[in-house]
Formats: sequence, C-alpha cells, structure tokens
Amino acid sequence: MSELVSILIPCFNAERFIKQAIESALYQTYSNTEVIVIDDGSTDNSLEIIKSFGDKINWQTRANKGGNYTRNELLSKAAGEWIQYLDADDYLLSDKLEHDIGFINNSGNRQIDCLYGPSLIEETIDKKNSRYVLPVKYPEDPLVSLFCWDMPQTNTMLFRKSSLIAAGGWNNDQKVCQEHELYFRLLKSGASFQAHVKEGSVYRIYSSETVCRRDPVFTYQNRIKIMNDLADYAIEKKLLTPDRKSIMGNQFWQIARDVWQFDKNWAESISKSVKSKFGQPQYNDILSGKFVFLSRLVGFNCAERIAEFIR
Repeated sequence: MSELVSILIPCFNAERFIKQAIESALYQTYSNTEVIVIDDGSTDNSLEIIKSFGDKINWQTRANKGGNYTRNELLSKAAGEWIQYLDADDYLLSDKLEHDIGFINNSGNRQIDCLYGPSLIEETIDKKNSRYVLPVKYPEDPLVSLFCWDMPQTNTMLFRKSSLIAAGGWNNDQKVCQEHELYFRLLKSGASFQAHVKEGSVYRIYSSETVCRRDPVFTYQNRIKIMNDLADYAIEKKLLTPDRKSIMGNQFWQIARDVWQFDKNWAESISKSVKSKFGQPQYNDILSGKFVFLSRLVGFNCAERIAEFIR
C-alpha cells in the first residue's frame, strides 16, 4: 500500500490564492493524501473559500497565532508518514508527490528524510510577470547548500514526519529564515537530505511587505546567525573540508558585500570575522575575480569603495 502524505496548509489572509493552493493539493496524481488547512485568524474572505471545499479537506479556524505555531499544529494533526507543507499563496504542480514518492521508492535509499528539488518561481514586479526555475546549485552537499541559502523554500520539501518531530518542529520564535533554521536543526539531528532535479512547486513573489523584504537588516541578522552557527557546527564536527571552507568562506564574503550597501560598519565587522575564520576570498564562482583580486590587494573596504565608484 502506498504511503499516506499529509498536505498541510497554513492560511492567513490569502483570499487571492488559497483556492488554487487547495485545488493543487486535492488534484495530485498521487492519490493517497490528506489535506489539512488551518485558517490562522484571517480577516479577509479566506475562511469562506476554505469552507467551500466541504469535507474534501480537514479544516479549522481560530484566532491568529502565527505561521510557525500553525505549522506545528498542522503537524500534530497529520496522520501521514510524509509531510508536504504548502503556503497558502503558493501551489503544487500536479505530479509533485507522485514524483517525490516514486523517487524515494526507486532510489534504493529508504533512509531519505528530506527530499527537495528546484523551485519554480512566479514573480510579479511592477505588473510585469516572469516565471523561471531556481535550480539547486549544490545538490550533492546539503551542508554547503544550506550555508549558501541554496536549499529551497518549504514547498519544495517532502519531509518524513518522524524527522520533523525528532528535530523539534518549527521554532515559534523564529520570525524570518524559518525554514533555514529548521533545516539546520534537521541536519544536526541526523536527518538525511536528498536533492533531485525536477521542480514540483510554485513559489510566488508578489509583495515587498513580507517581513524579510520589509526589514532587510533583521533578515540579514538572522541569516548571519544561522550561517555562523552552521560554520561552528561544521568546525566542531570536523566537517570543514578544503572545498567546503572555500565555498562557505566566499559565501560569507558575499554577505559582507551585500551588507555594505546599507551598513558599511557592519560589513567591515563581518569581513574581519570571515577573514579570521575562513581566510581571504578565493577564486570560485560565488565572487567575481575582480573583487577577489582587489580585496587581496587593498583589503575589503578599499575593494568595496572602488566597486562603489565604478557602479
């Protein structure tokens, strides 16, 4: 008998998209599924749309308690061995679960706990629409993939329920970078990650009002903390091979470059930290060769001033 997959949808004020999200969950070509929706205190028409699906889904509503709290509550209600989260403003491709379960069953590796693939992005900026695939750059190395923010967003993942529980579920206090913080705890708990090459879910980018886009400083603070924790974990467990050190170091140099655009003092502090932990920037495909050359020749700050002048 095929394994049950629980598709879990937290919803807060998603009346524009919730119908398509639920339909994409219900009409999977893989049939052994349950769909559970929690309305997290929506004030728009989301709840009426959810109710319109009747007994095709398991749903409830209550006062607003936040996204991660709702994801954990959904997890506690799930009966499936496998968990597919779906944000209410995104949707699944019809064969997502058929592909994922088939991949696991045919891989010869029954120990896979977290299966993921590329993200299919639908982006709307200034009324201009685009659609593109965001591939997984480091599919063979989950540690590096996570460190480089290459591991994709939640909808791409199929989780083994027991691995989520073993890792402690979602952190209710994590306001941004929630999935990356969870991925790190999954990795530390011994969960097995496996990447594949087929996109299975659509992630919408349509607003600048999400927390991560509205407050980039707060987002970078959280991202840098996770990266530092992951680097310390890799060093402690003697996992920092020369290749990993080069890639991870350059990723930190790139973060320093990004931060330079809005906080030069903070960027300088990051550059000093990464230099002491990872050394000088290296020649690979994360940083431009010109920056690597200039940074080694005249230092990070001077290199950035030159780049700023050129821009």
